[in-house]
Amino acid sequence: ESRFDLSLMSVGLALGGEQLWPEKGSIYGKVSYFDLTPYQAIVPQLLRFEQAPRTWQAESMLRWKTGKNGMLKAMLQGSGSSLSLYQPDPDAGNAERKVSLDNGYLHFNITHQGLLADKWVIKSGVSFTANSEDTRTSDGDILTDESGLHAKITARREWGKGVEMLAGAE
Repeated sequence: ESRFDLSLMSVGLALGGEQLWPEKGSIYGKVSYFDLTPYQAIVPQLLRFEQAPRTWQAESMLRWKTGKNGMLKAMLQGSGSSLSLYQPDPDAGNAERKVSLDNGYLHFNITHQGLLADKWVIKSGVSFTANSEDTRTSDGDILTDESGLHAKITARREWGKGVEMLAGAE
């Protein structure tokens, strides 16, 4: 079973789709792009833009059954945006100064849950995130990059009603 989506707008578009496999899993993806240039051509702006705001986004997800009771899940998401404009600078007698903004974001996450020797429930996961911001003005540039990585695993076993052991690490 599959599905495909298409969205058309005056300032952008989006495409998406999903494929399902009964009893196994699914995969999903979507991409979109928006640009406010057409809107700004129609509606007068208080500020003068060199580049109208633009943005893009992409995402995908996977769910897949592993073995009898296991499940693998993965997600990837990214986005970015940019704009450039001239704004009044009160310190320079309201002369215009150019300001440009660019940013990007990326996130990845994968998890798995399954049985080990039909007695232990094992859950594990890893995620990574990165973000970058670039602000450029006539006064100078400000660059910011951040990233993070996180991993986790747990094991759980029940020995009877109310008796269990849980261990893990991050």
